[in-house]
Amino acid sequence: MSCCANNANAYYKFTGAAVGTAFGGTQGQVTFYLRSRNSFAQRSTASAYRTAFDVRDINISNHLYFFTSQAVNGRLVFSYTVGGNGQVQNYYAPSGTEDTLFGSGVTLKVAIVWNNGTSQLFFNDVMVQSGSYSPQSPTWGATSNFDLGATEFLNFGGFDSSDDVISNFTVGPIVN
Repeated sequence: MSCCANNANAYYKFTGAAVGTAFGGTQGQVTFYLRSRNSFAQRSTASAYRTAFDVRDINISNHLYFFTSQAVNGRLVFSYTVGGNGQVQNYYAPSGTEDTLFGSGVTLKVAIVWNNGTSQLFFNDVMVQSGSYSPQSPTWGATSNFDLGATEFLNFGGFDSSDDVISNFTVGPIVN
């Protein structure tokens, strides 16, 4: 465990080719819970996004899977990707629902499912968005990275760390 960004938020970093065992393949699912420590008004004053998780293969620029939250231009935005290649998808919380969905003390169940070019985002077991992506063929190796709670830039420590509580993180096959 390391601390990052001088804000006492902790993140976990896992490295090696085994990262590809968990995240490799043309289909899978990530499920986790996020408990918000901020109201939407508090989140709106932060300049950086909060990273729940980030996965890279041996290419430091290839963010294959990630999930972030941020308040941008008066909107609560959740950004995620599966398969990398710059294919970021954004979900904008409907205006007026920000604190109900993810306000201070609220726990949000998140599931991201990918299957042969289609991704789905679920909040609290309800699909809120579906999209397409182009599957990649990642190269997994010793420098592959899975970060939980921040984005790790190798020698620089964690950035864009999450002060939200992340729990029950699972990755594996699609669960219906």
